[in-house]
Amino acid sequence: MAGGIMMPKKQEPEDIFGDLEKAAAEPALGESGLEEAKPSGGFMRYVIYGLVGLVVVAVLALGGFFFYSRFIATAPVAQTPAPPARPKPPTIPTVPSPAPATEPSSPEAPPVVPETPPPSIPPPTPVQQPVDTDGDGLTDAQEATLGTNANAADTDGDGLPDGEEANTTRTDPLRADTDGDGLTDGDEVKVWKTNPTAADTDGDTFTDGAEVQNGYDPNGPGKLPTPTP
Repeated sequence: MAGGIMMPKKQEPEDIFGDLEKAAAEPALGESGLEEAKPSGGFMRYVIYGLVGLVVVAVLALGGFFFYSRFIATAPVAQTPAPPARPKPPTIPTVPSPAPATEPSSPEAPPVVPETPPPSIPPPTPVQQPVDTDGDGLTDAQEATLGTNANAADTDGDGLPDGEEANTTRTDPLRADTDGDGLTDGDEVKVWKTNPTAADTDGDTFTDGAEVQNGYDPNGPGKLPTPTP
């Protein structure tokens, strides 16, 4: 516009080949765009298919579990009926045979049973005391075992009763000199106070009888003490 007068716009010559070049360029861009977009669209499709499959599997699993727990697990188990019991055979009652008829017997008087006297209690047996006929301290049974005379208090005549020899001095009641030292058992016990079962009481290699006969003390060293009048 110059001086208020509108000037007509200058028109450029129309390019008749521009549309052809544009059309030729658009298919090329479209093919490359399709090739670039194709991989991303296919991957998403696979992802969607996978999710749909998982949902279908989960629905089927839940439906199967619900059906099993509702109808199968709670269904009553059919029990086999027990066979009917066999009836017992009827019991045939036994008819007792009639007893033979007996003629009535004439009543008899009962026999007279003599009264039995009560048993008598025997008196207690008295306890028998052992018998010591000679009074030497040995019963007649013990003297029979030892072989001594049950009627003589001193069977061997050594001055000691048979009971004392058997129970106290332990000398032989059948021998007057048990140790054979030349002194009777009674003299050794009552007079010389020596051992009637040891021939040498003091152990000096001399018998008690030899020491007494020679005036020596059979119980120790030295001579016998002189008896006082």
